[in-house]
Amino acid sequence: MPTLLETLYTYAQKNRTTYTLEDGAQIKESGDMSDRARKELLSMLPEKGRETLFNYINEEELIQGLELEAAFRAGLSIGMELAHL
Repeated sequence: MPTLLETLYTYAQKNRTTYTLEDGAQIKESGDMSDRARKELLSMLPEKGRETLFNYINEEELIQGLELEAAFRAGLSIGMELAHL
């Protein structure tokens, strides 16, 4: 069962990030370009290279997710402290 913090984080990701992301079209376009480049790169590599790149990408995505969650926790903490002023 998710914790309250996890529930708030999921809610914020789905419902509140549109308020803070200035240009959703640019983000989508960049994501599409990134996906195409990733597929092209993977097609050029031998099996061992694809495996290594895939592992690297997964670890980088994990780190990015952890950093985003940490920023969310910090923002939530600040918001809660400000609410008590």
